Amino acid sequence: MGRHKATFEGLVMKESYYAHRAPGTERWITQPVCVVARTEAIFEGYIDIESIEIGGKVYIPGLKEYVIVTDRQRNIHNEWTYQTDRLIKTIVDEKSLKECEELNEEQAKSNDGRNKRLIKTSWWKRLTKKD
Repeated sequence: MGRHKATFEGLVMKESYYAHRAPGTERWITQPVCVVARTEAIFEGYIDIESIEIGGKVYIPGLKEYVIVTDRQRNIHNEWTYQTDRLIKTIVDEKSLKECEELNEEQAKSNDGRNKRLIKTSWWKRLTKKD
């Protein structure tokens, strides 16, 4: 068994939103899109085990859970950096969320007006009208 300095990094996700119409309906929905923005250190210190292979499970006492190693690098001082599958935090893009909500409200209002207009017109005029 060896002792070496190790850093375990977790994922930081950036969540932004876009609005689109639900298939087959006139309703608009807000869809989240998650992208890995960067990685941040979860644990830094010395560990008493040999280097961990990719795909290996490691117990981190600070997190009180096992994480899976997805990537690793070593520098010339025998210090290892391990990337894990652990999600540390999610950053929500408030600007895109607000824009989507405004667009959804606008589309809902325009659909209500359109539906009221269609109710008032006779079925024959709607059938023969070419948009």
